[in-house]
Amino acid sequence: MRGFLVLNRQFDPDSTNFTHLIPFGEHPGVAETPEGRVPIVQVFDSESHRRILEAYNSAAAKPGWTGLLVDREHLSHDPKGDSSAYAWIKAPLAVRPDGIYGILDQTDLGREVIANRRYKRLSPVLSLERIAGNKYRPVELIDVGLTNKAVLTSLNPILNRAGQQHEEVHMLDKLRTLLGKADATEGEIPDLVVALQTRATAAETQLNALKAESLNRAADEFVTLHKAVIKDPAKVKALFVANRQQAEELIAALNPTPTQIALNRADAHAPTGSPDDSARASQQDAEVKKLMAQNRCSYGEAAAILTTTMRDLFQPIAKA
Repeated sequence: MRGFLVLNRQFDPDSTNFTHLIPFGEHPGVAETPEGRVPIVQVFDSESHRRILEAYNSAAAKPGWTGLLVDREHLSHDPKGDSSAYAWIKAPLAVRPDGIYGILDQTDLGREVIANRRYKRLSPVLSLERIAGNKYRPVELIDVGLTNKAVLTSLNPILNRAGQQHEEVHMLDKLRTLLGKADATEGEIPDLVVALQTRATAAETQLNALKAESLNRAADEFVTLHKAVIKDPAKVKALFVANRQQAEELIAALNPTPTQIALNRADAHAPTGSPDDSARASQQDAEVKKLMAQNRCSYGEAAAILTTTMRDLFQPIAKA
């Protein structure tokens, strides 16, 4: 059901420029109902975060919008209470793994109480939708209250003690180093990450295209090299692209092993015998080298092709 307000009493926002406003996960809370306040479980999931951001951005886009109020102890919800602003939330919200962050634009009242640590926690007021039973999904951030009371401890303190390190600052510094942008502001970092992801995706796409082009070129050369024993070049090329090893093994099984010439150039030599035999061997060797140059293949591959395309020349030489 919409319109329920939840007063979270134990949120611990961080004290860096961005403040932790909304957590992630399931957390206990209190709902304002016509019958009074009742305990509930608040489900802060990705849908909750999406709806909260959507509502915030919609409100921020309206003319005259001044921001979300940050009061103290939710006194602005009491018709007779103090509605003074201790800060305003006006800048775009940021979604991070542990929840939603926003920037507190502190007023003079806020600077005094926060700097002097009179208030160290935040309590967001949220509009709810019922999921089932006592579980509700927050869908809109109404305003925020400064408080020292606590029920939830999932947020970081507004101000850390003097000298305490801020993990968020360290993380930002690491991101700046990884991005190679030492002077990048926190607002610029998300855009830099997106740009880096875009470049990486483009590079991967280009690499895959080059791989596909190279494989197709190799397939065409393979089919040309073995055209003497290939009856269906298109099928062999498709097989080569899908499984190069299988295609090579198939063609190797179809090619007869030369009986006259050496397949390994290191072992190549003119066979002994008559002068005619020597001349024939020299002619075979010349033809093999010629095909090697034409098809850019190995000595053995060229010899295997020629035994089927030039049978008369490559018939075995009878031994005495």
